Amino acid sequence: MSDRNMNQEEDKSYFINLNLKIAHYLFIILLGGQFLMVAFGVILVGERGVFFTKEASESALYQLLPIISIGAVLLAWYIQKFRMERLNKNLPTLKKVHHFRDTALMQAVFLEAANIFAIMVAIVTYTNLPYLFFGLGLMAFLWAYPSRRRFEREYGESLEV
Repeated sequence: MSDRNMNQEEDKSYFINLNLKIAHYLFIILLGGQFLMVAFGVILVGERGVFFTKEASESALYQLLPIISIGAVLLAWYIQKFRMERLNKNLPTLKKVHHFRDTALMQAVFLEAANIFAIMVAIVTYTNLPYLFFGLGLMAFLWAYPSRRRFEREYGESLEV
């Protein structure tokens, strides 16, 4: 292989790895923000909080909690499905990595919003049940992690260099 082709392959590999690292770091930052919020919520609610109260369950926030949590998971799944259907399969690998990064981060943002909403409901109502929704949402959030293996599985293309 000529030096020029070798440099192009190295550049391609560099930008693919850079995009995956950017997605990884942004995901970790979003995850860290959620843990900071949950720590803040646990400190604020503290020992005063109870698991569930009838008064809290009658509030609009409590009634919105399962709708927003389930809605975020469904929206994240739909974003994945919709963007994969619209993907041009003939794109170069780097463009597919960009597409993957953007899709994974969109999913993560919607799932994080639902998790932060659950934490805020816990803080406002002084109950601990919303943390259950946070835990379930956290599992869904981790499902959206932008890994190399996930890219290879969803896009059917190996990133081995």
